[in-house]
Amino acid sequence: MLIVNIIAATLLLIFLIFVISKKKKINTDYLLMVILLLWMGYLLSNIWVTFHLSLVSFTVQGLFAASVFFPFVIYTLILIDKEHKFKPVWWWFAAFDGVYMFYILIDIFAFNRLENYAQQLLLDPPPDYYFFYKMHGVYKIAVLIWLLSKLRHYRLTIKQYFSNIEAISLNWLRYFIWVYIGENTLSSLLFLGYDFGYISNIEIPYAITNTVLLLSLFYLIYHGIQQYTLANYSEQNSPNSDGHSEKPLEKYKTSSLSENEMKRLFDQIEQLFEMEQIFHDSELKVQHIAQRLDVTGHNVSQTINQMAQISFYEYVNKFRVSYFKDLLKDPHKRRFTILALGFESGFNSKASLNRIFKQQEGITPREYQQQAIAS
Repeated sequence: MLIVNIIAATLLLIFLIFVISKKKKINTDYLLMVILLLWMGYLLSNIWVTFHLSLVSFTVQGLFAASVFFPFVIYTLILIDKEHKFKPVWWWFAAFDGVYMFYILIDIFAFNRLENYAQQLLLDPPPDYYFFYKMHGVYKIAVLIWLLSKLRHYRLTIKQYFSNIEAISLNWLRYFIWVYIGENTLSSLLFLGYDFGYISNIEIPYAITNTVLLLSLFYLIYHGIQQYTLANYSEQNSPNSDGHSEKPLEKYKTSSLSENEMKRLFDQIEQLFEMEQIFHDSELKVQHIAQRLDVTGHNVSQTINQMAQISFYEYVNKFRVSYFKDLLKDPHKRRFTILALGFESGFNSKASLNRIFKQQEGITPREYQQQAIAS
């Protein structure tokens, strides 16, 4: 367990140095630095407890354990917020951890506990601590599941405004949350197994959960660094960054356009795609079309959603796939690579090309080209 903590702390330090060295930092960068420092503090306090278990080391470990979750929740919420700003209402996420930290400090120091009390708290906690331990796990799992629903809504929203969502889809964060849920669930089950006597050594659940934590942190660090090389979460990536004051997508409960106006606007949009083939722009956004047609981005997104019955993201990529299929069937284009043809069609990466094409056609671009050649 000691080696696991050392490796994890080292990985976090590498990630911290990367974030610190980044130029033009935004608010989420500073919050991420706080998260990394807290995680490092938690891991180092685990090492401290391993070498010297005392009331002070146990308290420090408990305070770090209770303080790492809230910043992570806020980090996620700021990333998916359309303004990328902290909302005061989010303070309630710190309520449980705040009560837990306050209780630890009062219990240990206000009642002048003896040093051997730390051994009891770690190996055989009293009912009140047991309650906090178990409820903290339940609380984190519940909040993480709620965050997944927020991320799903975020993904649906950006599909209404962007034709390329690779850099801002936050899939890496969604996967990490799933791992985080799994780690907390596994931890709860393992410690229940210890409580009921199925596991005899307390080191076993600690070792397993810390190893899973290390793997999940490695995943977060790797994809976090990769994410920062791809995306800049600023106002320019907000769905409402087209200069108009408008609400984000609300599934168009009320329409700001009449049916005839929407039909006329949709005809104009289709002309841009069919005649001018604007889908070749790999970074095409709703705001680009809105500026061309002198309407709001909301009206463009709303019109495509209702007239085509698909999102802007799906609408654009439908044209890209259709054009790409024509290139794959063209004998004069066979000297070019599939990826080059994909770039010409408006895709911006091999991963997005293969994924979107297979979603629409059920086969890979290579398989489609081979079938076209055979026929």
